[in-house]
Amino acid sequence: MRLCNLLPVTENGSVGGGMSNRALAALHAVQPEGVNYLEFTEAELAEIRLALESMAECALPRWDHFASQLVRAVLDEGATLFKEGDNWPYMGMVVRGYVELRTADDKGDSWVMSIAEPGQLVASPPALLPRGMTTMLGLFPSYSQIRQEFERGHTIHSARAITDAGIVVVPYATLEDLAETETEWASMLMRQTMLFAAGKELRHREFVTLSPLDRYLRFERDRGHLLSLLPKRSVASLLGITPESLSRILARLAQRRDEV
Repeated sequence: MRLCNLLPVTENGSVGGGMSNRALAALHAVQPEGVNYLEFTEAELAEIRLALESMAECALPRWDHFASQLVRAVLDEGATLFKEGDNWPYMGMVVRGYVELRTADDKGDSWVMSIAEPGQLVASPPALLPRGMTTMLGLFPSYSQIRQEFERGHTIHSARAITDAGIVVVPYATLEDLAETETEWASMLMRQTMLFAAGKELRHREFVTLSPLDRYLRFERDRGHLLSLLPKRSVASLLGITPESLSRILARLAQRRDEV
């Protein structure tokens, strides 16, 4: 069962004003242009349950509570799910399309942090408002900057669809509620956290150990399908280099490949 096959390209589905879904009601109140928030059908919820329980390798208790807060976000290409500085306490998983995560430096220049693909998470940890985090961070002076971000409780990057996209969205508080009482949900949340952290560690390791040329070759090898979707400026930003440096790398590679 593959979760990334769940959301169809069409936007059919129930807008279902049913306010029993508090997450849907809250998201409708701040619905950005190009973003549609819908309820899942019963058949889609059954598919999600099968996929998540396959990932968890067990039955997930209190499923109805979790399902009642699930929201289906359908994004048009170019639509922004959330902006830097927003209040967005939700966990999202991309199931269709691609979402670009961007942040700005002190000069106001925008940089691509990552591209979320199907199966990957879209969230900004400080905006999730995890319980007890600021207290824990206060015990360690080395985390003072991170603590300030969590105290503000806003997103520290933006999320924009670079293609039409579908995202499964749930309030992080719902996941915390389940994880506090049900070990199966706690294990599921831990696994997703480990995947998220491993991806960040891999990216950090590549920046530390690989040259710009090698970073491009690794990107071309592992995520070459994104090259046709991203402008060169975004590719350069993702690799941590200037567009001019990327142009030199591409010219060098073209020459090298012509000589083979």
